[in-house]
Amino acid sequence: MIRFSLLWVVISFCCQAQNGQAQELSPFKRIPLGSPVAVSVNQYGNIVVGDAKGAITLYDTLGSVIQRYAPACVAPVTLLETWQTLKVFAFHREMQSYTLLDRFLTPIVEQSVFTEAAEVQIGYVRLATLANDSQVWIFDDADFSLKKYNPINRQISLRSSLGLILDAANYQLEFIREYQNMLFIVDRNAGILVFDNLGNFKRKIAVKGATFFGFTDNELYLVAENKLLLMHLYTQQKRVLALPSGLSATEAAIVGSTVVFFSKKEIVFCSYLPAGR
Repeated sequence: MIRFSLLWVVISFCCQAQNGQAQELSPFKRIPLGSPVAVSVNQYGNIVVGDAKGAITLYDTLGSVIQRYAPACVAPVTLLETWQTLKVFAFHREMQSYTLLDRFLTPIVEQSVFTEAAEVQIGYVRLATLANDSQVWIFDDADFSLKKYNPINRQISLRSSLGLILDAANYQLEFIREYQNMLFIVDRNAGILVFDNLGNFKRKIAVKGATFFGFTDNELYLVAENKLLLMHLYTQQKRVLALPSGLSATEAAIVGSTVVFFSKKEIVFCSYLPAGR
């Protein structure tokens, strides 16, 4: 958990990559951090961090605490989603449930258990995220399928088997997010799988070892091999930015002209020049 807010100090700026070499991002702020288990950034650039006890903390762009939510039932936050809507969605794999909060971390739904809501339709939820239409995307380990759950009628509105897409003996799904009417799922072993909004498989982005990804405009980004990789969703053109020296991070979020990296010890803010500027 982040305990203190540091002073804002601008140290340096970043230059565009030249001659095909990766540019290095230079930090201008660091915030001490106890290891988070899930992170996200909302539309306002605020950072949302979930911990192993299920607490969710909202920070502003300067790292000051805005609000904190402590659940009645203690369960690790497996995945946070705040980007697409004004809601905060928290999935708890251990409890097979999710929590829905408003943007001020006031509970809308404190705990909804998947198997209680649709016991004959859902087996074991490995990943879950909020869809644009307020339904919930689910990857179900029990029958190896992608499902969309409607919390209003507590029914599965669509189902797509992934038996021919993923290796059932060798998969490691880490993160899922809907963006621009597409659904993206990262498998650490196979890459990022892309589906349309009806759950139909479209293509695979060949990148291994990733555990988290995000989007900025028409680019997908992720941390891989100690670099920040950005890939255009439609042209597949790639850009590479080197992480700050000595920083080991697996997750990042781009907020305007800032890249925020998450490591086990701290949150690191770096200046960033978006494409085309």
